[in-house]
Amino acid sequence: MAELPAEGTPRDRVARFVEAFCTSLEHESPGAAVIMATASIPEVDERIREVRAWRRQEIGAILRAAKRDGTLCVPVEQGVALTFVATAYATWHSLTVECGLSPAVAIKLLQSTVDRKLFERE
Repeated sequence: MAELPAEGTPRDRVARFVEAFCTSLEHESPGAAVIMATASIPEVDERIREVRAWRRQEIGAILRAAKRDGTLCVPVEQGVALTFVATAYATWHSLTVECGLSPAVAIKLLQSTVDRKLFERE
């Protein structure tokens, strides 16, 4: 799993989480595509569930800290959902493979989208 930021403001930590996780997806992309296409192997399915649960837990912890410090502008559950989708393999694949964005551009797009929705008042 990606090396996660433990220090800084929740806003900074979310941006670094998105970057770290997407960088991990980029490095693991060829294998991830094969794994995601593999159906009904119990060990693989269990590992995917574990990683997804871990991701939701980590995102939730950061966003609960943002709620406590008053910087989060959406309910925690919505913030977790958005950040979870932003760091999903399917999202990464769509942006980098199907839409042809470079990894750097895809990461910046995801960071700015998540940042605006979670931390800027509308």
